[in-house]
Amino acid sequence: MESHVPNDIQQTPLPGLLRLRAGVTPDKKFVWFDGQGLSYREADISSRAAASFLLRNGVGRGDRVGIMLHNGPDFIACWFGICRIGAIEVPLNISLRGAHLRHVLADSGMGTLIVARRFLTVLKEIDLPDALTTIVMVEHDGDDAAVPEFRGRKVYRFCDVLAEPAGGLKDAALTIADPAAIIYTSGTTGPSKGVICPHGHLLGLAIDTIETLEIGPRDVIYDAHPLYHAHSQTQAVMAAMMADVPVYMRRTFSASGFIRDIAEYGVTTAFLIGAAGLVLKQPPNELDRAHKLRLICAVPIPKDHKQPLEERFGVPVLDLYGMSEMGVISCNPLRAPVEGSCGVPTRRREVRIVDELDRPVPPGTVGEIVVRPRAPWSTFMGYWRMPEKTVEAFANLWFHTGDKGRMDEAGYLHFAGRIKDSIRRRGENVSAFEVEQVVNAHEGVLESAVLPYPSPVGEDDIWVVVVRRPGTSLEAAELAAYCEHHLPRYAVPRYVQFVESFPKTPTERIEKYKLQTAGLASDVFDREAAAAASR
Repeated sequence: MESHVPNDIQQTPLPGLLRLRAGVTPDKKFVWFDGQGLSYREADISSRAAASFLLRNGVGRGDRVGIMLHNGPDFIACWFGICRIGAIEVPLNISLRGAHLRHVLADSGMGTLIVARRFLTVLKEIDLPDALTTIVMVEHDGDDAAVPEFRGRKVYRFCDVLAEPAGGLKDAALTIADPAAIIYTSGTTGPSKGVICPHGHLLGLAIDTIETLEIGPRDVIYDAHPLYHAHSQTQAVMAAMMADVPVYMRRTFSASGFIRDIAEYGVTTAFLIGAAGLVLKQPPNELDRAHKLRLICAVPIPKDHKQPLEERFGVPVLDLYGMSEMGVISCNPLRAPVEGSCGVPTRRREVRIVDELDRPVPPGTVGEIVVRPRAPWSTFMGYWRMPEKTVEAFANLWFHTGDKGRMDEAGYLHFAGRIKDSIRRRGENVSAFEVEQVVNAHEGVLESAVLPYPSPVGEDDIWVVVVRRPGTSLEAAELAAYCEHHLPRYAVPRYVQFVESFPKTPTERIEKYKLQTAGLASDVFDREAAAAASR
């Protein structure tokens, strides 16, 4: 599908796009937070003030500036302001704490952090890197107006920043090849990696969204997810700016408020990122079909959620496959979706399934998903300060996703789990992802993690760790019997263990390596030992 986004817009980094919109329709409200609109003129003025402050305080092109804020106009002002001077934005997940937070602050080498006052408490708990010399504090209603000195660093109030005139600020001359942001991955198997995103990559994410979701001039976008994610910045705000349509956001996501917002704001295109299950758990509402929605984009969308969502809201539910490094890799077309697939490759990506030697495999064969761009500067530039990891990821000039998948005869991509989540058991390769899908379908399971455990006879046995659904009393033997009924014999877990909660990254991904480090619990259920005892 060819893009209907004008070529000049596709090549215009964010500051230029803002100048264009502010010059033509300055009073148009382009982004809304909890019903409060922000116009292009307001965003232009506030981001110019932020940019001018940064310049006065020695921040220049290529310097890293952190943002640790909730969604809102202040985030927009800081993000756009950083871009205007050619500095590099480092959005921080507001859930970061302790070592996770220290790692991002130190690894990025940021000299300035813009942070909500409420998060100063988590900064007190860590050793701040020496490079971090400036803190800009964003206050909100009810905050003490006093200006603190924090850990030997002067703290500037953002309200004072906005009050200063921008003077004769001139935006940096940027191209799609200039770095715009460093987005940190979740780090489920080790320290988070910083993904260096050029302006072209972020613009490409917006373009792919407009094309795959067929966003037109009559659309109204809804996204209630955090702006510290590349998704919300590009697929919501930047896509709305490029298509010149409004986007409605929330300061924080509310599953109970989802359909109310959709109806109230006349939304046509809604995103549900990791929240489909939460929305489905809400009681039926008279607004469930009283809306203007034409589609929901849900990522990821478990097999047992897609049809219930479509039936409840009466619109198609599309799913995408993508990642911070590569953007949108594939999407199910609106008019020809294939159940259980993650769609066809977007026009800006070339996708291949390969074996362990990077040789292409036939349709229907599971292998690693590898990707490369068809357009310049449309993917990440590399991992920040990790050149060896960058080279490793681009072996044989294809980006290796670390994901398993297969391509069917029609060219649709089917996800099959993470390569590192593959377990070798008695000559068979078992996908932890596929076992988890079966285990999670049990009504007594809230979530699960499937892991390898060394077998005394060689290779591995399968170990499942489970968090029970609240109010249930699922027993290990019952779950084992369920697995025997629903899984191939070689994929049935030997060990079943229950925990109250999982160790997780700030983006709510299970840290499996911590479970493996802790090892089997003393009360773990051993299916083979139980079978031997019953004989």
